[in-house]
Amino acid sequence: MKLFRIDGSLIIDKPDIDNLKELVEYCVREGISLHHSDLQDANMQGADMRGANMRGADLQDANMQGANMQYANMHHSDLQDANMQGANMQYANLQFANMQGADLFNANLQDANLQDANLQDANLRRVILRGADMRDANLRRVILRDTDF
Repeated sequence: MKLFRIDGSLIIDKPDIDNLKELVEYCVREGISLHHSDLQDANMQGADMRGANMRGADLQDANMQGANMQYANMHHSDLQDANMQGANMQYANLQFANMQGADLFNANLQDANLQDANLQDANLRRVILRGADMRDANLRRVILRDTDF
């Protein structure tokens, strides 16, 4: 029997799940909230997290390269230094998210809510930001080369 603890209260027994990426995808499919989860340093490369509720989650240093996070709620999440290269975050709620130093190279943030997000030192090179709400976002030292507004 394999037990996974995602936060202080959620324990899942799924013998057919071998890693954290599979567990996160299972939770998203089943509508299990991942809010305030500790996913720091997690490898979720290519994960399908469409519509996930990860509000307030700790995703520092997580690898979400190529992940699909369309419509995900990551309001107040900590994504500092996360790798989100090529991720699809179209329509995602990233309001008040800490994305300081995150690598978003070639990501899709079209129509995302980035209001009051901290993007200081983030790599937004070749990012699609068309229709994104970036009001009051911290854009200090952001790399914006070849970015699509």
